Amino acid sequence: MNFTIVSSIYKLKLQYQKAKGKRIFDNYRLSNSSDVLLSEIVNPNFYETFGKIKVDVLFQKPYLYAHKNIPGIELTFENAFDSASSIAHDALENIKLFTLGLWLIKDNSVDIAEVDIYCYDGDFKYSINRHDMRVVTDASGIQEDVEFSDDEIEQAINYADKIKSFKGVDFNDTNYNEIHYNELSRFDRALGFIKHARAETLLPLKIAFYVQFLESIITASKSTELTHRIGERLARLLGKDFEERKEIYSQIKRAYAVRSSFVHGQQLDRSYRTKEVVLDISLKLDNYIRQVMIIMLTEHAEKLSLKDEEYENWFQEIVLS
Repeated sequence: MNFTIVSSIYKLKLQYQKAKGKRIFDNYRLSNSSDVLLSEIVNPNFYETFGKIKVDVLFQKPYLYAHKNIPGIELTFENAFDSASSIAHDALENIKLFTLGLWLIKDNSVDIAEVDIYCYDGDFKYSINRHDMRVVTDASGIQEDVEFSDDEIEQAINYADKIKSFKGVDFNDTNYNEIHYNELSRFDRALGFIKHARAETLLPLKIAFYVQFLESIITASKSTELTHRIGERLARLLGKDFEERKEIYSQIKRAYAVRSSFVHGQQLDRSYRTKEVVLDISLKLDNYIRQVMIIMLTEHAEKLSLKDEEYENWFQEIVLS
């Protein structure tokens, strides 16, 4: 069975024209070349299957594509839907990992709307697309084009590979009722909160999800002094001097104040009632979380699998050292 995967990438600007396309992972390539579309993807069957509007979008934006073959499986009417659905599901998951890697480079709203799969085996052909209903926004809650250099794309690929090696649960699956929360690792819980935060446009709710990320990755305790605990640990982890640590600690207190009022259905306190103040908190938290993710993935990856008590002891050593 042969199949072609293609997905338009929204809000991404590439620094240079990619002729054949840059390899991202497996057989996936990132391109913005019309020549590749014409020579490898948009044949008469593809055009007839997906239509002019879909094809026009492909020519207007960067896109990810792949050609694959599954030997030993004959595409038939009976297995076409399940086979294509499985391919689409895996493709969406892999592409989402790449866009998360881009976020670790810098704040952005780069996203995909759907993945198109075109399967063929001899004269039998089948197509399907898988939508992602969530719309990613940046820390401001908006969508804007962001340019990435070749070096940044390469670094994003490396980050995506690291995330893939630790991630256990597919959070792009919509069947959340099948996931038992207590079976999730701390890293999977943290990724889930990032996903929800980035898909949110209401800034107090985005901030609430940011805080949930910090609570899942900075502590393993149910302590009632979480504001102090998270602020202290984050300041120690990220701050390079006293003034920077003081600023981080202060921002965490502000974030908790917004989160507390919001989740209890109350108006924000007087100090946080302007959009500019809330936006400033969101921007700073987004940056902190990105730094934490990079540090944990590149410097302390082995700590992510520690048991809760061991994890707490490790963070206490960081604070007291």
